[in-house]
Amino acid sequence: MKKLMYVMFTLNLIFLLFCTLWNFTVDNDMRLYDGKASISIEKPKEMSNKEYLVCLEKQAEMQDTDIFYVTHDYTKDKYSENVYATRHDLSFLNLSLEMGGHNELYSTMALTGSKKIYGCNLFIEYTIYRLTDLQKYGLEKLVFYVDQNKSQEMLSQLREKDITANLISSHQSKKNYQLSFGTLQLIEIILGIFLFTAILFHMFHKSKEIAIEKINGLSFWNVFRKEIREDFKLMTVISVILIGTVAAAIVLYWEKETLLLYIEIAGGKLLKFLLYVIAAYFLSCIYIYAQCSIRNIKGQSQNKELYWIITIVRMLIIVILVVNTSSIFTTVQTLKTLNDSNLRINKELEGYVYTTLRDPDMLLFDEEEEQKFREHCQHFVKETEKKFQGIILNTSSYYLKKDDKQYHTESRVITINGNYLQVNPIYDMKGNLITERDFDPDKFNMLIREDEDVNQAVGQLLEDVNFCEKAYETNRVLTKEDVNVIRYQKNAKIYALNPFTNARYSDILKKPIMYVYDDQYCYFMDMEVIISNGAYLLKCDTENPKKELSSYLQKYELDKFIHETPFISNAFSDEISYTSNSLFTNFAVLILYTIPLTFLLIYFASLYCENKSKEIFLKRLNGAGYFQCHSLIYLVELAVWLVIAIALLWMDILPMMFYVLALSDFLALTFCIRYFEKKNMNEILKGRL
Repeated sequence: MKKLMYVMFTLNLIFLLFCTLWNFTVDNDMRLYDGKASISIEKPKEMSNKEYLVCLEKQAEMQDTDIFYVTHDYTKDKYSENVYATRHDLSFLNLSLEMGGHNELYSTMALTGSKKIYGCNLFIEYTIYRLTDLQKYGLEKLVFYVDQNKSQEMLSQLREKDITANLISSHQSKKNYQLSFGTLQLIEIILGIFLFTAILFHMFHKSKEIAIEKINGLSFWNVFRKEIREDFKLMTVISVILIGTVAAAIVLYWEKETLLLYIEIAGGKLLKFLLYVIAAYFLSCIYIYAQCSIRNIKGQSQNKELYWIITIVRMLIIVILVVNTSSIFTTVQTLKTLNDSNLRINKELEGYVYTTLRDPDMLLFDEEEEQKFREHCQHFVKETEKKFQGIILNTSSYYLKKDDKQYHTESRVITINGNYLQVNPIYDMKGNLITERDFDPDKFNMLIREDEDVNQAVGQLLEDVNFCEKAYETNRVLTKEDVNVIRYQKNAKIYALNPFTNARYSDILKKPIMYVYDDQYCYFMDMEVIISNGAYLLKCDTENPKKELSSYLQKYELDKFIHETPFISNAFSDEISYTSNSLFTNFAVLILYTIPLTFLLIYFASLYCENKSKEIFLKRLNGAGYFQCHSLIYLVELAVWLVIAIALLWMDILPMMFYVLALSDFLALTFCIRYFEKKNMNEILKGRL
């Protein structure tokens, strides 16, 4: 049991160091926005960019604060943020900077003439420029960041200068972004329970020794000091090796200043972990010391208590393992779907890009601005649809809930246009290819599967459209006669062309009801969504699609909302990368749980065989078979798995992996029992048991 205790101590410490390093990274990435409020500021038309930025800098100086703007760069291998900031007080940025002047260039990258930004930059690279360097961009309406406590004064000051400015939101504390909650917190708690259990088992094994010391007059505190002194020698060596490795890696990869920042975060966590281990030792030791008696000296151990502890802990691990392995299979399936889709998209939609909004906060318009924005989106789509073979596939309302038996539909509505039918051919009930020629320009066109209830589908359409039109007071009413229904074959394959869909278990949309895009119903069609999440694809034959589309974006004043036009294949690559990381995390968790479960199973079998050794020996001498000797433990094991099954059913989870794990557990238990049974019988024959 001492080995199990050291293994669990090592796993806990490794996981703790991983979490603190991760939190250190996230803390560094979110530190810039901590305590900041975002405000939308419109540049007066009569001001030049330079005059406008100088004005903002003066206003910030009058308030004894600073202001900054952030641009996002996705072109490099690692995502980076360019920060354009005033420099009245560099501590305003909450970043650890190398000593330098107020006009220096600062960066986490090795740029020529730049000073260093200290910290762990695993995910984001930062470069800090002067605010006046921002003048090369269009500044008509941007989101800036200011001190949260001085945001109202800043807004008032700007409005006095006839500059339109509005508060958008206050950013949450960086603590909300740290990974000390949710899944990782659960893992941390479970590993802590395993460590406490391992320490308790270790103390159970030393109960005979502790009982002798107790009878010889040794006090509890003397026993406690002796035990903790013996076991902490190796724990200290393990801690020095692991912590030293992390510290060396930080110094080699970054700088010693970064190590000092890491110690600020990790020091408290490591101290709490040490106190937890000491407390676990104290509680385990006092429990064993209080129970120790003459029966421990005679070798009569507390097997019944150990059985209960092991059984409860094993049940807890198995439930978590079933959920985790189920998640792994789902993630693998999603990864395969994304990869297949990516290969197909690269082949069929080569050169297609999608539009994405720079900052959703910018959509906090008043009613007049919202209407203007929607009209501009309409005109942009109308003008680029033919020239760039624009494809509309809006699946934001599409949602399927999957269980083990079948798909339960929640909403199967998607929006398409005629160009979608060119890349995804669909046939009607007569076997004819459905094209734009089948659309009625005077009616609302919709496509439904041949086995779909027409009246129900049309009724739902009329209800949704008329509700939306009434809400926006357009006085337009859609009737059944205004709808043109086209029925397609039930074996048609309707593909999702982007990863931004809720059909994550398959790239094929199940029985979708397709509304054909109609700009007469711009409210119902949700133009903001169409241009914001990969629902509108455009074919660009140049290497710089943003430049090719810039004239159209500027024409309809969308350039201030849409800064990036990535290739659709990149969207799949990003999603694949994210899903792969999730899969790696799930596998790591699987290993973390499998190690203690294996140790517990071995210990459970050895404890059972040791306790029943003479009884099993006599039964074997009388010719009893394997299951005649061990039927009781298998009945207990079956009861354990039935309880686990009930718990999983209560959580609405009972995947196929449950049966695989149950079978594996029974086979492993059989192997362990056979091994320890043979070993104990040899010991009995030799007179050692």
